[in-house]
Amino acid sequence: MFNLKFYIVSYDECRNAVVDKISESERNNVCCYSVNESHPKRITNKIQNVNEWDLNWHDETYQDLQYYEYSLIPHIAKNGSNKFIYV
Repeated sequence: MFNLKFYIVSYDECRNAVVDKISESERNNVCCYSVNESHPKRITNKIQNVNEWDLNWHDETYQDLQYYEYSLIPHIAKNGSNKFIYV
């Protein structure tokens, strides 16, 4: 069986409507990944949230270069995706 995690990448918000129609067990496989600390966030509390700037390895250069959501890729590679799953 695959161990998949789905990331909704956001720089400002992730509304309840995004996850309202999926079951609670499906929500366990969804995570909001927040980028760019300088923007105020409105993130639903129905799924877990990871702040990129709170990770062990974090490089703000990706935001400075305006890569925004694409910064998820190197951060997962450097930190390991299992680091993002909080219980």
